[in-house]
Amino acid sequence: MPKSSPKAKTATATAKAPSDRGRTKTALASAKKNAGGRQNARTSKPKDTVRVPDVDAQQQIDELRALWNEFKDSRSAEARERLILHYAPS
Repeated sequence: MPKSSPKAKTATATAKAPSDRGRTKTALASAKKNAGGRQNARTSKPKDTVRVPDVDAQQQIDELRALWNEFKDSRSAEARERLILHYAPS
């Protein structure tokens, strides 16, 4: 394994975060918007909407679980084929 030079270690250890210098207001606003997931719980706004799964979506999930269980239990060729078709890109 090649040894790293002391110079490389120093450069890695002293790396700084990029500054806002030279960035446009639009780029800064976009960066702040994209950093929304990194806010702490006290500063983030509460979400008003609650996502409820559709009955059809839940039924599809249940059928897929049953298919996986069938394949794991019996190694059925039919179940395997249906799983492959489910996960294959359309």
